[in-house]
Amino acid sequence: MKPPRHSRAVEFRAGVHVLGSVLWCDAVHARECCFVSSARLASPAARRHRQIITSAATAALLGRGDTGVLPALLGRPFHLGRLRLEPFASGAALGAASLLVEDAGRRLVHAGAIAARPALTAEAADQRRADVLVVHAEHPPALALPPAAATLDALATWLGGELAAGATPVVMAALRGDLEELAAQLGARGLGLCAHPQVAASLRVYRTLGARVPVVRGLRAARGGDVLLWPLGTPLVSAAGGPLPGVARRALVTGRPARDLAVPHDAAFAWSSLADGVETAAYVVASGAHELYFTGPAAEAFAAAQRRAGADAHALGPPRQMELFASANSGSPGPDTPDAPDAPDAPDAPGAPRTMARIEVA
Repeated sequence: MKPPRHSRAVEFRAGVHVLGSVLWCDAVHARECCFVSSARLASPAARRHRQIITSAATAALLGRGDTGVLPALLGRPFHLGRLRLEPFASGAALGAASLLVEDAGRRLVHAGAIAARPALTAEAADQRRADVLVVHAEHPPALALPPAAATLDALATWLGGELAAGATPVVMAALRGDLEELAAQLGARGLGLCAHPQVAASLRVYRTLGARVPVVRGLRAARGGDVLLWPLGTPLVSAAGGPLPGVARRALVTGRPARDLAVPHDAAFAWSSLADGVETAAYVVASGAHELYFTGPAAEAFAAAQRRAGADAHALGPPRQMELFASANSGSPGPDTPDAPDAPDAPDAPGAPRTMARIEVA
């Protein structure tokens, strides 16, 4: 039985829905059947989907257990009704996966968040050719992050200097991807680590899954000479709920401009475990897809850049959904829907890729 014909391959309704099927991807609300690409992009609803398709590592990180989990073995295709599905590594975090959906000759890839550089804590990223591509765009298309090794070396040097000065250095980054990789990278550089309880719990799961991450001390066991690992956006307090002992010096580690995050910090390092804008743009080209959908903070910027290049490209997200329906009814192209809650990035001017500064010290 052939799938019904639609003007578009997917729709966004609090998640990506593959039209003409029961399959949802990274849905925000509970669904009958949903592919969860990674713990990083998973919403609280990931615990409530009736059936989820995800890797064993992602299920463990979500605390989902085996109930209602259809294990996604990377590189091993299987069928869901008429759909042929093949999960493959996206490289974005331990167990993170993209999904190839084949239906009546059409190849659709829901990539989720992707990575382009080798990591100590994630499987090597893979890719599949597609007719339709849905991909998370974390950074604007012309943004190129500095070389990762040099940035991590600079971070380690800064942390060592703060420790030598008697301060308590704190590394603030995104949980479920960045912080776990930073723990491995900083541990490999000989730094002692202690961690917020959420970070420590995630690293314990990583170790049970075979990832080579260091054992970190909890806040109550912290000692002088430790670097603290802290989830971005979490209040900076001690185990007793008060201020951290000594002088806390905060390093913000993110691929997004520090000024956009409004997070107090003493130094900022431009690094992310996810692909930067230039790497994401290269991924789009390599996919061979002729129908493109973008989610994430830079969805609108990517869709606009691809449309200028003549592609059929759309930004997916909830805030302007009614405008999309109105423009479809009128027959005009109309604006696409940017992903919430972030405001769309302004399209980059033509020219050479823009590179973020490696370190910014207040």
